[in-house]
Amino acid sequence: MSRINRNDLCPCGSGKKYKKCHGSIKPISELFKDPHVECICGSGLHPYDRCGAYLASIQRIKPSINESQYTIKNNSYSEKYAGKVYFAILSTLKPEWNIFGNFYLYGLEINGRFFRPKTLDNVVEIKSDTYTFWNIKCNLDYSTGAFLSFKSSSNLTKDELQIAECNISISEPIYKIEVPNIRITKDHYLRLFHHTSKDGERGITSSKELWPSPYNLQGSTRKLKNIHFAYFTDLPELKYESDLFNVAMREKGRAVFRTDDESQYEYVEIYEQPSYKRERRLTCYINIKMLVPVSAIYHQQGGSQYIEFFHPHIFRIGVKPDKRIPIEPYEDGWRIRSNAITPQKVNVFPIANGNRLLELSNIYQDKYIEK
Repeated sequence: MSRINRNDLCPCGSGKKYKKCHGSIKPISELFKDPHVECICGSGLHPYDRCGAYLASIQRIKPSINESQYTIKNNSYSEKYAGKVYFAILSTLKPEWNIFGNFYLYGLEINGRFFRPKTLDNVVEIKSDTYTFWNIKCNLDYSTGAFLSFKSSSNLTKDELQIAECNISISEPIYKIEVPNIRITKDHYLRLFHHTSKDGERGITSSKELWPSPYNLQGSTRKLKNIHFAYFTDLPELKYESDLFNVAMREKGRAVFRTDDESQYEYVEIYEQPSYKRERRLTCYINIKMLVPVSAIYHQQGGSQYIEFFHPHIFRIGVKPDKRIPIEPYEDGWRIRSNAITPQKVNVFPIANGNRLLELSNIYQDKYIEK
């Protein structure tokens, strides 16, 4: 773990300086080893493993599709941070993706904490012969907007993970953002979770291999032919029905999508998996560059042009069918051995028009995930 300076913001997400937060009571390394420590920021959660406003938020405990989920409370974007942005310039485009060119946002890092935005609303690209200047607008949670400003080379290799220093303006203090706390290591590994059954845990830990699933992104009943996925999430527990939706394992076997103006709804059947069959949790460290892109991240707040059905809590590694993903012990869990497999690249982005609800099921179909 890298050294934390006394005047740095505390990595627990409280918004306080380290010397006035966790640095004032115990060495931070001791805190992270004690599973019973509660964060001094008042969330009642563990500083690294569990601290995050989302885990105790009303959106998680009692989610409602009858209320608009994406409304920025404060348009001033007065909270300023310096961080890193993780992105890629893609070689494969769909017509619906033209609004963003070929820009794909993996996520951003602030004070060692990784954020995967819920939406990507606007991409402005100013290009010269040497540099490209980017201005990005997105939502970090249901009500917190962010502007990202950074520059990159104008000649980046396509389809590869890029990392750039970034200025980040946010409409709410960072500790109020309703997403779980994802730890990122100095080697760009994300600390995520894989939920499985008792038998699954025994098989994984004894064989030291993860078994990818043949089912689609959100868990459809049709099997994929050309690629299988191993799934991970930032949710440390599956406690509420909304948790099952966020990791695509609804007990009722269907997910609901709505248009932005809430005038239409569409129900899509998905793989049925009750939470009691996922009572075991593995802590996994995954290199960011191994993750495949996600689908449909555009959301227009002011109308009903597009539907939002991106699940930022789902992280995937794609491999060829019948391939296993080797793991090895690492820190407090397991690390995916990135040098032992060749992840399959998936850079197709289906975006459904909110005025044509029939297209909402496209993301569940093989042809929109596989080439």
